[in-house]
Amino acid sequence: MGFDDDGIINESPIINKGKFHLIAKGDTILSSTNINITIISEILYQIFLEDLNNSTSTEVKLNSITREIVEKDINGDGNIDILDILNYNPVTDRESLTLEYRSNLDKMINNILQGKSFDFVEDLNEYPETEVAIQEALDNENYDYVISQLTSNREDYEDLSDDDVNINIAGAYVGKSGYTVFDITTAISNSENGLNEFVFETTKDNDALLLPI
Repeated sequence: MGFDDDGIINESPIINKGKFHLIAKGDTILSSTNINITIISEILYQIFLEDLNNSTSTEVKLNSITREIVEKDINGDGNIDILDILNYNPVTDRESLTLEYRSNLDKMINNILQGKSFDFVEDLNEYPETEVAIQEALDNENYDYVISQLTSNREDYEDLSDDDVNINIAGAYVGKSGYTVFDITTAISNSENGLNEFVFETTKDNDALLLPI
């Protein structure tokens, strides 16, 4: 599979030069019926190792880190804890992560596959608050990051006009929807109101919709 972690085998094989780890208490592993070693278990592992001298108990610390990464109960037991890390499925559970991790996950995966040393916590805010950085985030397919920044932190992007902000937000929604250039141009040409209606339909209710093409 490629660095996008979507469960689809790429036509061109990706060479893995890195390692993915899992850290959990022995009794947790022995009592678990499902154990997945994923990008999320690697993130938890690296954050945990950064603070080994902390006197907090291992279980409390692992669960606390988990809640920094995961915002929805993955295994359905009513709690957000280390068991959600063990049960994380990269194909179906990405939306269960907090926004900052969802937005940077592809870059994290790619860096690990390339064997790079990666500080997940410090690198989450890697993009400066500029128009060039927003374009870079779009190029890296960090669509949630773009949407979050331009809707929640609009005042930090003084170099972008309101039109530029709206276009980039629309572009991020289009990217999330998986439309091709052909889909977009066809939808616009078939729309009575052209680009305006296309942008409205794509971003309505903060979600990308299927277009009549």
